[in-house]
Amino acid sequence: LYDMAGNLFQWTSSWFLPYPGNKVPHPNFGKTLRVLRGGSFYDCSNYRCGISFQTFNRISLLPQTLAISAGFRCAKPARSNHNLKKENK
Repeated sequence: LYDMAGNLFQWTSSWFLPYPGNKVPHPNFGKTLRVLRGGSFYDCSNYRCGISFQTFNRISLLPQTLAISAGFRCAKPARSNHNLKKENK
């Protein structure tokens, strides 16, 4: 997967919950905050640029939050090779 980092933090449909096996409590875990992944070049002023836009970053915000460095990516399922072979016959 390429070109996923740098333009913005991307909203996900996931609630901010602990990873499986995590036994450490966190006051923000629950079904109040949504997860954002990645980061943005815009946040270089707040964080070191090498840290602020790595694809594995995970932050949480209220779903109604507006931020200049947060957005979403539109995607659709890729066609399988099986379907492509059928179309080319």
